Amino acid sequence: MATKITKEKIIKGMDRENKESLLVISNRKDNKAVILTFKDFKEKKNNRMFLSLSQNSTCEVIRELESYMQLWGKPIEKEQQAYWEEISVFSKGIERTMGLRPKEEGIELDLICYTDKIYDDNWIGLTPTKAATLLSLLYGYVKSWIVGGDRICPSCEEESLVEKGLTKWMCLNPMCKEEYESSFLDDGVELD
Repeated sequence: MATKITKEKIIKGMDRENKESLLVISNRKDNKAVILTFKDFKEKKNNRMFLSLSQNSTCEVIRELESYMQLWGKPIEKEQQAYWEEISVFSKGIERTMGLRPKEEGIELDLICYTDKIYDDNWIGLTPTKAATLLSLLYGYVKSWIVGGDRICPSCEEESLVEKGLTKWMCLNPMCKEEYESSFLDDGVELD
């Protein structure tokens, strides 16, 4: 098991003006929290930032948060559906709130912080419990994107397999995306 995560992860998203914007995921120095930084946020203070993430970018966030859960030894719970939620943290007299909602083919995050420090509005630190809440919500969004599956995928165990031509099956789960030959599925492998 890893004892420290030292590398930051940069994930591409879009702001509300359809300009590329970055979400940076990094660890707090003491490794007891994960920091989400809305990198391209340029406001001085007390403004709201919006960032849209595609399904693939959302899956990148999930994979990164999973590594923190493993580091902390925190169990991963998965929501079965997507819903709008806000996660608030209070530290040193400052409130930071991140919202999560569906947006077209992905999700939208928004962040607002109330601080007197200039250029300190662009990040939120999530403790293991808050990070686990965010991860659980993100799983709910992934689950909501899996529509129309005919069979259970052996890899992700979701009802997410659909026929892709005459000889192949493909998983609709964006976290999995496995492909199988029809002969593999029909050779006595229990899928249902």
